[in-house]
Amino acid sequence: MNTASGIPKFVPLTIIQQDDNPYVRDDTMFIKVIVDFGDIPKLLLPYTLSLNP
Repeated sequence: MNTASGIPKFVPLTIIQQDDNPYVRDDTMFIKVIVDFGDIPKLLLPYTLSLNP
């Protein structure tokens, strides 16, 4: 699900604002992402894998 307006309860702001939290280092937020390629149409998959972020 891709909600354009974001997910309001992704993580409580108090956790992000804590000192020495494991998610923010040097103004960079680290998030683990798992992508399910099972729902991507077979014709779109080669194009998706060829993208260079």
